[in-house]
Amino acid sequence: MMISKHPQLQSELAAVLPRPTLQSAAEHLQQAEKSLISAIPYSKFGSDRSDYGFNRIRSHMDELKQLVGHYLDYFVSPESYPTHLQHEYPVAAFGYLHFTANLVHRLPTWQNPMHTLESKGALYELLGQRWRQAVTEVGKHVKEGKVYGAAAVGEWARNLNQHSMEVKGEYGFAGAYELFVKDLGWLIGLYQ
Repeated sequence: MMISKHPQLQSELAAVLPRPTLQSAAEHLQQAEKSLISAIPYSKFGSDRSDYGFNRIRSHMDELKQLVGHYLDYFVSPESYPTHLQHEYPVAAFGYLHFTANLVHRLPTWQNPMHTLESKGALYELLGQRWRQAVTEVGKHVKEGKVYGAAAVGEWARNLNQHSMEVKGEYGFAGAYELFVKDLGWLIGLYQ
């Protein structure tokens, strides 16, 4: 609220406030996920994945989507890293994307495919775009001479490939993986 009234203070506040960590973001997202899951109504047959069930969790889903987006901007947007912290970008960006993709995989699949598309599909679409953004940014650093260890690059490749397979290459994940292989694959012996 203060920033909306005084936008000129945004950079000053950002400089003095502590940056969230992957751990603090993960804890926040896990709380939102737990809230969502506990809001799903149950019957004697198990969790209710009907339209009624989806409508019961809609506000929790909206909160989770908002949190995911907020942290995506923070961890994956290169502009959110001051010069002295740019070395943290790859680990933080790929770490956040991996954590969040796993969270989305765990979300319920609804009886009505439109509800699944509105919840999981919307988040997958956003994550697919941001995986591509992170790969592009790290690829740019490599072209500028930055060197990353094979173990880290291999882990990033495995994680992205795992998520791409989980969503059958949809939502931009296959494209992000192809870009990864093209721009970073040579670091670990992956070639197109």
